[in-house]
Amino acid sequence: MIIVAGFGFIHVINGSSLSVPHLILKGSFGYNETFVSIDKITGMPWIFAKLKYPIGCKVLQDNGHIESDEAFELRVKGNYESNTLAKSFDQR
Repeated sequence: MIIVAGFGFIHVINGSSLSVPHLILKGSFGYNETFVSIDKITGMPWIFAKLKYPIGCKVLQDNGHIESDEAFELRVKGNYESNTLAKSFDQR
């Protein structure tokens, strides 16, 4: 019974990029998205992942397992400013 209650306080992060699952404390007690799969979240379009697994996405971003929204925006902006994206549209 104590083990079951304990899962209300942690997220168990797993994925092919991790050798062992990582345990992360939750912000509040609950059983929503206790088990978070990096592979499942990164294997679908980001908008759908955020809709289906909002807590898991935030936990993965906050703990550096996937890039944050800010890092994504900086990367896209950097690609745009270096004309990486613009060149791909110009070649049509």
